[in-house]
Amino acid sequence: MSKTIWILRHGQSDLNRAERFSGRAHAVLTLKGKRDSAAIGKVIRKENSRVDGVFASPAFRARETALILCKKLDFDSKKIVFDPALVEQNFGWWEKKPRDEIETRFPGVVGNWRKDHYKVRPLHGENYWEIEKRVRPFVRKLKKSRLETIVVVTHANTMRLLLKCLLGLDREKTNRLKVHNTIFYQITEKNRVFRLKKRLV
Repeated sequence: MSKTIWILRHGQSDLNRAERFSGRAHAVLTLKGKRDSAAIGKVIRKENSRVDGVFASPAFRARETALILCKKLDFDSKKIVFDPALVEQNFGWWEKKPRDEIETRFPGVVGNWRKDHYKVRPLHGENYWEIEKRVRPFVRKLKKSRLETIVVVTHANTMRLLLKCLLGLDREKTNRLKVHNTIFYQITEKNRVFRLKKRLV
């Protein structure tokens, strides 16, 4: 049995537009975010006659994205599985704050975090090790699933760790993955071999 997994980040949110760290904070989709989500749904629908399962982060911006996708995919939104493993990295004190405010109080910390997401943890937040620990069981569930076409709606850093665990990427390749709101990934699996294709709207 072959399998296709689409992994995407939620559409642009108000905090994304303001260039503030979102994390677990409440955020809503912008008009652009809603339009981009609909466009991604059209791409997925064009390539797959049906979708068998939709999994999403319970965060409001991810819920909004998943609901928009379901309309384009003709998928019953009542069947969406909202999984807490898919929530974004906890940014702790950084949440809702712009980079310059964080840098003023803690010079160099954001740059160090970008260089090593595993070692550096936002104040009162999570590092990549902790995200990876919670997404691994979800990835095992995806691999074992009998569903043939799956859509996963998540967040930037969680998306990186999902791809790392699915594809067996090293830390350097994981950090280089592009996870903008309009970039999404198509993973195809056949005979236990996973192939990755980056898509863009």
